[in-house]
Formats: sequence, C-alpha cells, structure tokens
Amino acid sequence: MKNIRLSTSPRDLGLVVLCKGKKLAMLQLEITNRPGSLAEVVSVIANHKINIVYISNSKTSCGFEETTMASIYLDMTDVKIKPEELMAELRKCRSVKAVEHIPEQYPGMVVDERGFPLYMIGERAVVFRMPSFTALLEGIREQFGSAGEAFLYYMGVKVGQALYNAFSELGMLGDIEKAITHWGITHGAGLFKIVEYNPEERRCVVRVYDLIECLGARKKGLPHSMFYRGVLEAIIGSDWGPVRAEEQKCIAAGADVCEFLITPRTD
Repeated sequence: MKNIRLSTSPRDLGLVVLCKGKKLAMLQLEITNRPGSLAEVVSVIANHKINIVYISNSKTSCGFEETTMASIYLDMTDVKIKPEELMAELRKCRSVKAVEHIPEQYPGMVVDERGFPLYMIGERAVVFRMPSFTALLEGIREQFGSAGEAFLYYMGVKVGQALYNAFSELGMLGDIEKAITHWGITHGAGLFKIVEYNPEERRCVVRVYDLIECLGARKKGLPHSMFYRGVLEAIIGSDWGPVRAEEQKCIAAGADVCEFLITPRTD
C-alpha cells in the first residue's frame, strides 16, 4: 500500500485558550437543548462585532436533557461593550437560562476553571501535554534502564487489555481495525493505520504517524516504542491469541513513520 498520511486537522481541546497580546474573556452559558439556541447566542455576540476565539459544549447533548452548557471564549480587545453588559443582553434571549463571566486569569490566557472533572464517553479522563508525557515515559527509562522499558511494555499490555474490553462494551469489535484507528485519534496517541490484516495467518502490519511515545525521542537511533507495542499486542492478541509486535520502523530512528509487524508468539 502507498505510504499516505490520513487526512486530519489539529484539534485544540479548548481547556485553556492563549492569545498573546489579546484581551480575552470566557462566557459559560446554560442554554436550552433545542435547535437554534446556540445560533441565538452567537447572533447577539456578532451584533457587537466580537470575535469568537473558541466555542464548545461542555457536555454531550443527545436530546435527553432540557439544557446543555456552552463555553464561549471571546476576543474583547478594543471592544466597547463590557462583559457585564453583554451578559445582560444574553439573559434576555429565550434560549439562555444562565450565563457566567470568567475573565482572563493571566495576560492573554483564559483557563476554563469550571470545566472539571473531564470526561470522555462517560468515563473520567486526564490530559497530558507533550512535554509532560515525554518526561513521564523517558523518566522511567532513564531511572530504571532496561527494567523501565519492560515496565512500560507491561503497562501497555494492561492498557491494551482494558481498551479491548472498552471496545467490546461500546460495540466496536465488529471492525477492530477501525476501532484502533479511532482510538488513536481521539486519545492523541497517533494516527494508526492498519495496512495489512490477515486473521487466518495471524499477521498484521500497523503503520503509525506521529506516535507520541516516539515523537519525544527523535534522534535516539533505534526503534523506541515499548508502551504502544504492548498496547497493540494486547488488543490484537485478545482476538488472535498470543502475538508479538515488532517495531520495524520508527521515527526515533529516522523513519517517516513507526510501523509494527504483529505475528504469532512462538516462545
């Protein structure tokens, strides 16, 4: 198959918004869960020529709840209306039940200090930025050497087993290839693309673009993944029985992508 990158665009989670040199504000609104509610709010903001920097719902609205929460980050630089005046106008909207103003806590930065705890599909979630995640994995390697690498691998196996169970609960096992790809995207792990999948021979090739474990280890010169190697072994092995994942290409060793060959375990 051709080595083609999946078509994606970066996604900012919006938990913190930073616009250097700007004056920011955040409005958190409780609005009715019906078509047109958000449009009504946005039209009021647009009437004052205020640019929306970021907007999101803080919870999934499937139509069962009467209201939902919207977080709107605004660029208030050179805007004449004050946040309190804008809030007064918004409260007149039929769709708005409540509105709260969160001013920037640092120059050009607003933190959504109301948005806790974090959830994904009904489960608690945690977010690592790249420097912190790299420090976690590389710190284990530096402190414990080969024992640390084994630890990362077995951590990955446990995570992979938990992921397989989650795929089962969510009804995703009908297409395990698609499930792995979607998990990698939604969790920021990397762009996982299965380029060969042969259950009869128990042979699988997984190509990963921008694998986060190896991005922070560029120029190491050798295949670097231990954690996600364990993850892939556990997921595929839960279907096929014991398998081994070998990282044949790695961005830490100078390749364009990381690539794993998964075959039956013989030891």
